[in-house]
Amino acid sequence: MYGESRSEGRPPLPSQQGYRTKDVIFILGTLAAAAALATVVIGTVVVGGGGLLLLISPVLLFFSPILVPLAITAAVLGGGALFFGVSSLLGLGSLTWVINYFRGRQPIGTEQLDYVTGGVKDMVGLGGGHHAQALPRAPPTPGEDT
Repeated sequence: MYGESRSEGRPPLPSQQGYRTKDVIFILGTLAAAAALATVVIGTVVVGGGGLLLLISPVLLFFSPILVPLAITAAVLGGGALFFGVSSLLGLGSLTWVINYFRGRQPIGTEQLDYVTGGVKDMVGLGGGHHAQALPRAPPTPGEDT
């Protein structure tokens, strides 16, 4: 019948069996070996880094009148170079967008720009839209040719 399980004669699925002792011991042994290796590596890095810092600190103190201004100069120059690079990319992208817009290639954002431009033209009376009829025209000044 549909939906009934027939388990007679079949071995149980691996998910239905419990963990074997051999597998549990293998997993625990692998985890213990990984933890021991991680402890050795981390201990070596910490002790080695601390020892290196102890050895190099007199040199850093001796050269600090040179290194501190050098670090400040490097930070300022690096920030300036980063600013120049970002500004150059922004300017190049903007120039590319404007060139594509005037060539009629419809870059991203063209629809929004045209919508806003049309609204501004309507507001000042250049577009011939509903705003153009609503704005009264100023009477001509005397002596002006119309």
